Amino acid sequence: MTEPAAVPAPSKLREQAEWMELLSAVAVGVLALNLVVHAFPPITTVVSVRDPAAMWALAQVLGVRAIQATPAILYLCGLWAAHRMFARMGRGEVFTAANAAGLASIGASLLWGSAWALALAPTLLRWTEDGFNGLDLRLEGPELVILVLGGALMMLGKVMAQAVVLQAEVDAFV
Repeated sequence: MTEPAAVPAPSKLREQAEWMELLSAVAVGVLALNLVVHAFPPITTVVSVRDPAAMWALAQVLGVRAIQATPAILYLCGLWAAHRMFARMGRGEVFTAANAAGLASIGASLLWGSAWALALAPTLLRWTEDGFNGLDLRLEGPELVILVLGGALMMLGKVMAQAVVLQAEVDAFV
């Protein structure tokens, strides 16, 4: 029989949360910068287009890029929720309703971002090329893993929220 893993001391947990807060802030910044630089053309390109045909072509390109960027935007929302949760944990707030909601939000961001990447983006991109011509579903390993783990985190957040409510009832009774 194996020994259960040791739970970090509160000070160690706070230290780990502070490091994760820093790492998540860097990840948010890098992903946001990557989206701005690579997903969309410079604003000067958008402003300088005067020809209606060129405007339509640019609008199509922007639409395609927005469809492609949506999973990353949803993942960015999850990273921001993680950043806020780590900040709270760094202050010593661990089992709270805010962290339960944060955990559920992280999971939802992962779930919906991967669902978009697996089903919605391929279908919408197909429609931009071929018109409304069926559905396209991509069953790719990493996105499927992110989808399932996102669902698990979302459910854990909801379970944690119930645990917070139960603890409040116990505290009120005692």
